[in-house]
Amino acid sequence: MQWDLGDIEADNILWNDGFEVIYDPSEPGTVYGSTQSTRHRSTNGGSTWTNITPPGDTNNWDASWIMHPTDFDTLYCAWQDIKRSYDRGNTWTPMNSGFSSSIRAMAQSKSNPNILYASDRFSLKVTTSANS
Repeated sequence: MQWDLGDIEADNILWNDGFEVIYDPSEPGTVYGSTQSTRHRSTNGGSTWTNITPPGDTNNWDASWIMHPTDFDTLYCAWQDIKRSYDRGNTWTPMNSGFSSSIRAMAQSKSNPNILYASDRFSLKVTTSANS
């Protein structure tokens, strides 16, 4: 399905309510998308999708996730903890973020990708070892 938004076109590439979408700048056909409580990867521009939801992260409606700014194989997904994948979401490793409620936003420094910020609704935390 396509929508006409004036001068631009937008494609509905996943189903139901959608949230964050991440495009891999190194692989034109690779796109990541999220729907209610699940994360997905497509390697063919959105024709087919693989569920890459981190284990234990199936209860957060709109969990934040981001791609490393220079290593496009690395993804971070947050719920009550941050999980990191070095292989495009095939496997995930928990990072101890210290949050006790749902993480709503993340950002990674472009000048120093070891710096990762995360926030729930009440606090902002930072790690200086995001890739260690």
